Amino acid sequence: MNTPFSISYAPTHYDCDCHERMRPSAVLLKMQECAGYQLDSLGLPYDRLYEEGFVFVIVSVGMKFYELPRMEQAVTFETWPMAVKGARFHRNYRVLDGDRLLCEAASQWVLIDPRSRKILRPAAFPHPLPLVEQAVQVDLGARLCMPEDLQPLPDKLVRYSDVDANGHLNNVKYADIVMDYGPFDPFRQQAAELYLSMTGEAYPGQTIRLSGKREEETVFVRGEHDRGRCFDGILKIK
Repeated sequence: MNTPFSISYAPTHYDCDCHERMRPSAVLLKMQECAGYQLDSLGLPYDRLYEEGFVFVIVSVGMKFYELPRMEQAVTFETWPMAVKGARFHRNYRVLDGDRLLCEAASQWVLIDPRSRKILRPAAFPHPLPLVEQAVQVDLGARLCMPEDLQPLPDKLVRYSDVDANGHLNNVKYADIVMDYGPFDPFRQQAAELYLSMTGEAYPGQTIRLSGKREEETVFVRGEHDRGRCFDGILKIK
């Protein structure tokens, strides 16, 4: 029987905010690093997959933060791939302190050809993955439900430090954009849940036009660029 893949980690100062809590983007980054380590352990590192013409690109993620890990707190990150549904690969995550659940997440990915940027069918991927059918309490749904009357926010210019090896705005940066630009005070309130839908890649030098709104304890942020919708984000705060 397959089991979740796990790594141990203690957040450092650069993972954390001024309250010594791990930033949502840092949690998301470490979750994805854990997934990468699992692929490495299967003999499927990024470089090999790239040469074979495969890159996994995340298109949506939902995260619940019951308790954000603290600086230097020893925690365990777990991840496991789920069964493919339609054109999307599904992968879940948990963050644990012993048996105590701190965070959990669900994500959806597509497989692309890194040279043509075309989406590939999951059947094109020739390598078996150790599937674990273990659900988390995160419902991504078909799409994020955004209100119509979003208000303009400052633009976001895609800069050098935003871009990853795939040549586009790294997905964890969308979590930072929501935290930085969303209409709430991140120094006084913290993330309880975060949902992101990435629909259009953003490239170096592009300007992302942001709009948003707050309804009670829910913050909405949308990004658009010259090719259309870039991302939607919904943040629940506490």
